[in-house]
Amino acid sequence: MRARMPYVQLWKGSYRFRRKVPLQHRQTVGKPEWIRPLGSKHRPIRDRSEANRLAVPHIAETNAILEALKNGTWQERSDTDIRCPRRRIYRSGMAARQARLHALDRQHFFEHG
Repeated sequence: MRARMPYVQLWKGSYRFRRKVPLQHRQTVGKPEWIRPLGSKHRPIRDRSEANRLAVPHIAETNAILEALKNGTWQERSDTDIRCPRRRIYRSGMAARQARLHALDRQHFFEHG
């Protein structure tokens, strides 16, 4: 018999992480629950033991948020704060790819005139 991991839910054929935000913190957090897919559209998680393993970081993250809310040290982050680093990483990756392509174009031009 294997242990049942809390907050792991089978939904539409794949597992996801779902944890309710306590009533006293819903106003502060701005949502009634945290829901995160444990796979992707192209790689759904259908194995319970893999879903349990993938849920552990989400449990740790929400535990840390709840602890910070309890201590009064939680700082709300806006969607912009959350998305900007990813956008910067994407843009820097795009810039690097464009620079490589430009260098290859220049090299091809000089070699083949």
